[in-house]
Amino acid sequence: MYGHIPVHAPTKKRKSRKIQYLILFVLLLLIVTVALTVYTGLSMTRTEPRELSLNPDMYMMDYENVTFQSMHEDEVILQGWLMEPEADPEATVIMSHGYRGNRHESGAGFFALAQFLLNDGYRVLMYDFRNSGESDGTLTSIGVMERYDVLGAVSFIEDRYNEPIMLYGVSMGASASLSAAALTDAVSAVIADSPFSDLESYLEANLPVWTNLPSFPFTPLTMGLIPRLTGITPSELSPVNDLDAIYPRSVLFIHGDEDEYIPHSESIEMASQHEDAFEIWIPEGADHVQGFYKHPEAYMTLVKDFLAENR
Repeated sequence: MYGHIPVHAPTKKRKSRKIQYLILFVLLLLIVTVALTVYTGLSMTRTEPRELSLNPDMYMMDYENVTFQSMHEDEVILQGWLMEPEADPEATVIMSHGYRGNRHESGAGFFALAQFLLNDGYRVLMYDFRNSGESDGTLTSIGVMERYDVLGAVSFIEDRYNEPIMLYGVSMGASASLSAAALTDAVSAVIADSPFSDLESYLEANLPVWTNLPSFPFTPLTMGLIPRLTGITPSELSPVNDLDAIYPRSVLFIHGDEDEYIPHSESIEMASQHEDAFEIWIPEGADHVQGFYKHPEAYMTLVKDFLAENR
């Protein structure tokens, strides 16, 4: 006669092991998440400077190598090119590049635009932000400290010349230029191509575009860790809140309607703040800072007319 095969309930020891494995898995997941977040925050700010691959000689443009200090308290040394028109200059245009770019910003047509400005009688300063190109510094702050780099460029020109000073920037350089203009009366007007309106809210909504990581949990974790890892506080840079300090000076916003990095709604919001002094052009079919390449003639005509009205 066969007996019954006993069926035993899981012992306390087995249950304890399962709980331990679960805790270990959660801890590993947490470690990986935090590690990825730390890597993301550092990779966004401790960027490798992009070497210069072009120079004005290649375009038969006369220039002077110049050096000046950022107006930030760290007094980082910045490098640039200063170019003079053949006739007496009408004004100086300071050109500020975008995130992870450098002074020649070939992706946005800086040399072509600089040549156009020189031919139209403007002095041009092209320079590298901190931790970019040949400038000093080890930290890219996505505009927070770069606005003081813009002010350094303004101070450099103001000390040398008496003509009006205009700012032209793309992407991060556009946002930094707007916030810099709010801090000085020396700037006559600003052209902002594809800026964000508020760094903190922009990153909260669009960080996955930069990192290719899911918004949750990485966006809130990254936003919380960036200030601790780098000392950068994104809420300090808010061009939309600086516009009242720029007004009644003129601002021209340019922003492509197919920008996948910074939505053109950012510029629409800012341009609407003071419609009597601010204007906006939305180049059809243009991606991020591609308005110049998409519509070169319209772009240069608009820039020429705007500068002529505000010099």
